[in-house]
Amino acid sequence: MPFNVQLQFLSEPTDFAADVLVSVKDIYDGKNILQFLPLATAHLSKYMQRVLEVTALIPVGCVTSYGAVAKVAGGSARAVGNVMATNPFVPVVPCHRVVGAGLKLGGYSS
Repeated sequence: MPFNVQLQFLSEPTDFAADVLVSVKDIYDGKNILQFLPLATAHLSKYMQRVLEVTALIPVGCVTSYGAVAKVAGGSARAVGNVMATNPFVPVVPCHRVVGAGLKLGGYSS
């Protein structure tokens, strides 16, 4: 950000910003998001939208495999892994709940 740009401060966050902050805090506190948090997905491929939609349904405290997500969303486990690697909505869309076959960690964690 250029140094010569004047910043604008709001005395109170907007309602949307307040909702986002509550949702992110709930995620980090291990709670399911009860509020609807709209995600800007129009620029994503239909396949990526579908995989992220399926992944968002994984409950707190649970994991599933890339292959299981692929069975629901379509495609292959590798294709799901590619979507998870480029997930633009971490931690709202919980790609950290998708693991390798046999429910073992893989990818960046190995």
